[in-house]
Amino acid sequence: MTVNAPLRPATAGWSEPVFGGDGADGTARAAATARVLRLGRVVVPLRWPRSLAAWALIVSVIATAVMVGEPGKIRDTTWNDTYRYITAIERDLGKSDAQARAIALDYYCTDLARTTGNAATRAGIRSGCIAQWTAAGGLPPNKPRFNLIFDSRPGYPLLAAPFVAGFGLNRGLAVLSVLLTLLAGWGVVLLIRLAGGGTLAALAGMVALYTLPTWFWLNQFLTEAPTLVCTIAVLIGAMLMLRGRTRLGLIVSTIAYVCGFVVRYSTFSVQAGCMALTIGLLAWWSREWRNRRAVLLAAYSAGLLIVLTLLPTAFGWPGFKDSLEDTFTNHYTEPTPPNLYGKWLALNKHFWLATAKNYLHDPLVPALLVLGAVLLWRFRRDLGAIVGAAALTGLASAAAHPLTSQLDRLYYQAYLLGVCGLPILADLIRRQTGVLEAVRGGRAAPGAPSDGAKDGETKDGSTKDDGTRARRKADPDAAGSFVRST
Repeated sequence: MTVNAPLRPATAGWSEPVFGGDGADGTARAAATARVLRLGRVVVPLRWPRSLAAWALIVSVIATAVMVGEPGKIRDTTWNDTYRYITAIERDLGKSDAQARAIALDYYCTDLARTTGNAATRAGIRSGCIAQWTAAGGLPPNKPRFNLIFDSRPGYPLLAAPFVAGFGLNRGLAVLSVLLTLLAGWGVVLLIRLAGGGTLAALAGMVALYTLPTWFWLNQFLTEAPTLVCTIAVLIGAMLMLRGRTRLGLIVSTIAYVCGFVVRYSTFSVQAGCMALTIGLLAWWSREWRNRRAVLLAAYSAGLLIVLTLLPTAFGWPGFKDSLEDTFTNHYTEPTPPNLYGKWLALNKHFWLATAKNYLHDPLVPALLVLGAVLLWRFRRDLGAIVGAAALTGLASAAAHPLTSQLDRLYYQAYLLGVCGLPILADLIRRQTGVLEAVRGGRAAPGAPSDGAKDGETKDGSTKDDGTRARRKADPDAAGSFVRST
């Protein structure tokens, strides 16, 4: 059943521009949002922008100002992984292995001194760090098998190299971080609009992305930012396929998977498997999902799972067993212990218990994720299905690498449940507000018949076909809203 709510656009991105305003009643709404600015005796009329693009641009400017105004503060310190990515970036820019390691080590030690020392000790910390690890041949762990993990992720270094060449190392990485953060925000806006969300809901999704812990990980000089951007692009492609835009959906999804594969191949092979599993289970559970669009998405994802699993094997890239050996051999410096998988299960138990205890002291974020998941399941299951697949990908990644030192870095895709689910509240509140305003004003809610007229019939009894019923037949959501129950 589709709940017809007084919201515009009815199905954003299909019947109206994706980044446009909120519908045909925009003139009255614009008048209602008019304000004045008083400067002494001068009265300057103001008008809030109604375009989603304008509001999203405002949020983007604020986010950029925060990121630019706090260089180095958003990040705790340079990660060990960042050192390895910088080494790869410098090699891509033509440096020798020794030169690339020296530049990366200088960057790492300089940032270590910044975060751990004061004005009197920073120079000594930096020089001592450089001397120690230069003599050791690089930052540990420095084993060929461990370095192969990063050699098999060429995407982020290749993406960052032009920025580093143009802006310098630290500034180039910062510029790329800002651009990826903004791109992820606009991707969320587009995803929610394609799912039928209104202007307020799409904007709420962008704000949620920049408020939940996804904000922190987007600002690290790591692969989490491009991985999240590619994940959102995968979801956009999946939503297009579910809405019947098959060719465009396949193109977007394929490009997203290819980019994700070269950034972090293991994540996107799991993503494809979780998407196939989620859509397949829904098709088995509900007759509503036994349709050509869902079958195509599930089959496409299953095929990708096979391809993205075979390619790393053919390239000789590390697999799941290599990852476990890395975890339990102190980065390949100790013998592999017996009962490797048993130790992995025991470590998982410890990891999830530690995570649960951590959130007992700060339950707000998991509560928001649960609320987002419930809202998606109740009102927007098509979006909930694909976002749930992304969340499962994050949880599977955490289960494969259950390290308490990483915690939410491992399953940060699960935060998309809140990013995409919480905006439903915006449409729910707006629907109720629209109904109350209509009742108080003595008029029908937008999109509802007045004075007892039947649906599709005017007050004098004549019929008026504005294309609504045709759109409703073509797409059951076309006359509904982001808030849809099944």
